[in-house]
Amino acid sequence: MEKVADAASFVDFLEVLSRDWYVWRAKGKVENPILHEYGDGDWVNDEFGDVLEAAVACWRASSKAGPAHAMPAKNPWQAAARIIYLGKYYE
Repeated sequence: MEKVADAASFVDFLEVLSRDWYVWRAKGKVENPILHEYGDGDWVNDEFGDVLEAAVACWRASSKAGPAHAMPAKNPWQAAARIIYLGKYYE
């Protein structure tokens, strides 16, 4: 996610996240070094709608918790990537 800086790198991130999901579905666990630093590869939310719903809920919860918990917004592409990625885990 740290490499996300513009629309092109955001789309690259989405492509990696998509592959992560397909590998997880096929094998049950991901050994993807790009995403591994953020978790063990397991998806809590495995349906697209659930991922988006969790992403929205996570963003709203962190925003309500105050500035110390808010997701960084210096780079809007990176912030969007982080929000979507957290939809993978947030319940």
